[in-house]
Amino acid sequence: MSSLNEKATRGLVWSVCERFGQQGVSFLVQLVLARLLSPEEFGLIAMVVVFIALARGVIDAGFHEALIQKSELDDLLTSTTFYCNLLLSGIMVWLMFVAAPWISAFYDQPDLVPIIKALSFVLIVSAFSRVQTSLMQRDLRFKELAISTLAASLVSGVLAAYLAFRGFGVWSLVVQTLSMNVLLSVMLWVQSGWRPQFIFSLKSLKEILPFASSMFASNILNNFFQQLYVLLIGRIGNPMELGYYQRADSFKRLATTTSNTLMARITFPIFAKVQNDPERLSRGFVKASRLLVFLFFPFMAVLAAVAEPLVITLIGEKWLPTVPYLQFLCVVGALHPVQAINLNVIKALGAGGLFLRLELIKKGLIVVVLLITYSHGIYAIVIGQVICSFFALMVNGFYTERLIGVGYWQQFKLYKGALLLSLFVALSVATVLGLFNFIAPLRLVAGLALSAFFGLIGLWFGRKAFEMELKWIRSMCASLPIGGRILSN
Repeated sequence: MSSLNEKATRGLVWSVCERFGQQGVSFLVQLVLARLLSPEEFGLIAMVVVFIALARGVIDAGFHEALIQKSELDDLLTSTTFYCNLLLSGIMVWLMFVAAPWISAFYDQPDLVPIIKALSFVLIVSAFSRVQTSLMQRDLRFKELAISTLAASLVSGVLAAYLAFRGFGVWSLVVQTLSMNVLLSVMLWVQSGWRPQFIFSLKSLKEILPFASSMFASNILNNFFQQLYVLLIGRIGNPMELGYYQRADSFKRLATTTSNTLMARITFPIFAKVQNDPERLSRGFVKASRLLVFLFFPFMAVLAAVAEPLVITLIGEKWLPTVPYLQFLCVVGALHPVQAINLNVIKALGAGGLFLRLELIKKGLIVVVLLITYSHGIYAIVIGQVICSFFALMVNGFYTERLIGVGYWQQFKLYKGALLLSLFVALSVATVLGLFNFIAPLRLVAGLALSAFFGLIGLWFGRKAFEMELKWIRSMCASLPIGGRILSN
């Protein structure tokens, strides 16, 4: 099993490099674009991305998780999956072309039609490399993924910034998305080494359909309800208000995507490899969860505390209405990686039916909350997201307890130290910053410095509670062996 630990270590390091690299480049590009473009232009793209994301879920059809979870693969199955993805992508592009006028009419934005048609080609491009991505993640080949993703992000970002500077407006964002996906697909074909053969088998496809169909339904539900907030805000508001929300959500997603890389994303293939050893799986889940919240809860707390000077400093005062949305979404983002790692246990055990039932329960609550908050405006909708996130954590924890004996109450005991530390840091920083009226850049620097100061104070007084986490951090600084230790004895 040492080879698995070594792969986990390398996978973790390169997965972190991939996410930090891509997100770092994307973040810098978005800062430049936010200063060159208006909130309305970001809002227009957000309106289209809702439908692109849903179409991507249909094209994937649950095959991505099925290929990772299945213990044995052959070329017949992978090639069959590849051609299914291509077929579905062609159908979805045609549907996007047909639906473009209706989508435009729904938002009352005539300018959306050409944007929808242009962005729909992303679906075919990404379908060409979906199997390659699945196989590389299955084998923990995050080094190749990191190189491909970072290069594509950098080139497409520079191109988008140039076009925005030249006055292309919203089309600079369209070109960024298209070029990013084209470059990434080409590089994944080069890096993966896998090529589809001219073979197809419905019998092979049927072998993964029970799990894949459950994951497909779950992913569609999840994608739809993730995008539902953007859909409703775009409908009841206008492109400018949606742009503010989208910018806040992008800050939140920057953090949650990174956190998923640190632990949650990599745990799925690792947990899948030890799915027949419940004790080891449970032990790995506990260790990974504790480290995840120790690293992530304080980060989201600091982000909420310095949200105002951060937004003003990085993207300007015209984006100031983004701040309260961001602060609420920091709570949602803090719970996101915890939910993800719970769900990875369920997926790794192949419990696709249970996964789907969980999604139905949680989405049912979202519908109820949206019915209550919809007529009360955007702020009420965002607060509803926070409520639903807490409920989802309880539901996920209930079933995790049934599978590996670690329920939501046990998890709360694991998380309470990091939660108290995070609240202490956030409240202390917000209180001190509220006493002064410096210019935004100075307040941001002061807020970050105070966060480090209060964080060290909290760690000092709670050093016994964080003994295991601090040991992991020291080990990471020395030789980065965390990934291999998650499931070690």
